[in-house]
Amino acid sequence: MWTKINIKEIETNNELIGYGSQGKVYKLSPDRCIKIYLREKHAKREAKALRSGASSRFFPKIYETGPNYIVMEYIEGRTLIDYLEKESKLSKSIIKEIVMMLKEMERLNFTRVDARLRHIIITKEKEVKVIDHVNSFKIISKYPKHLFRGLK
Repeated sequence: MWTKINIKEIETNNELIGYGSQGKVYKLSPDRCIKIYLREKHAKREAKALRSGASSRFFPKIYETGPNYIVMEYIEGRTLIDYLEKESKLSKSIIKEIVMMLKEMERLNFTRVDARLRHIIITKEKEVKVIDHVNSFKIISKYPKHLFRGLK
């Protein structure tokens, strides 16, 4: 079920926290954000992936979906890129979390078992979360090539 959203109102009244080729993300509250997609098919694909990962601690919670948007949990933290710039290396516990995240993606039958460094969030509690799942069931990648390339 979805409610009609006013995109202009969201853009005017909320902080833009991310954007890319698929759309924009705005922070709605301390614990929620909305991703507005340029194409409805991207919203559907990401909603499917987030629903598949609903029981996993590695994925944001999903609260509402519409034809071209998803309201989901806002994850407070730093991207893996930012984390590495400040810390210069990964702790064993974070490496273990990343490996567990990849195994979870495999367990959930994602065809893309990979994530870019900018899509991996390290929380203050040193938990790993992964965002941007539009291609989790579209692209086939059984090993984390983007993750490995980013860690060079």
